[in-house]
Amino acid sequence: AAAAAIVLEAGGVISDLDGRPVFPIDLAGYTGAKVPFLAAAPGAHAQLLAELRNPAP
Repeated sequence: AAAAAIVLEAGGVISDLDGRPVFPIDLAGYTGAKVPFLAAAPGAHAQLLAELRNPAP
């Protein structure tokens, strides 16, 4: 969570791999499973999400 605070304070974006916000985490529903996420600068974040959704052949 500390790294997330640094990314957000620097103006970055953090989301799950579908582009949905990761935070705040629903602690009542959290089962301890790993949470895949993407953290990047806003422009790079959008480009990386697009690449994840439609990988180049």
